[in-house]
Amino acid sequence: MSVPDSALHEKIEGFNAGHPRLKIRCQESQSPRGLVLAATGNLDADSSADFQLLAIDSLSEAKRIGGLIIDLEGVSYLSSLGVGALSALLVSTRNHQIDLHLSRLQEGPRSVLEVLGFLAFFDCIDGYEISP
Repeated sequence: MSVPDSALHEKIEGFNAGHPRLKIRCQESQSPRGLVLAATGNLDADSSADFQLLAIDSLSEAKRIGGLIIDLEGVSYLSSLGVGALSALLVSTRNHQIDLHLSRLQEGPRSVLEVLGFLAFFDCIDGYEISP
């Protein structure tokens, strides 16, 4: 998986080193067009604030590519603080006129977003096509 920007690559490596229960991978998607941040693990109190900062730091690269996709297929647990991080990211993407998609939501995280009333605010997609 290629990371489009070396500074972003370093930030992701730093994030992964500091968060043993949540890992982030980065790649580029062709359809829909965008930067993919694929998360695996728990988006909770231990990781949500740093995840939010990392995702916001990726916005210039996401805008250059065409949008931002947060792949949550590997996220088994989403806390209310994780929902808050995603919501703050949604506001930031809208302020920067960047399309944000949540991809491959698993049942648990989807239920949390739905129960808290946030699911309707996000554009949820089933998947994406990776750029060659």
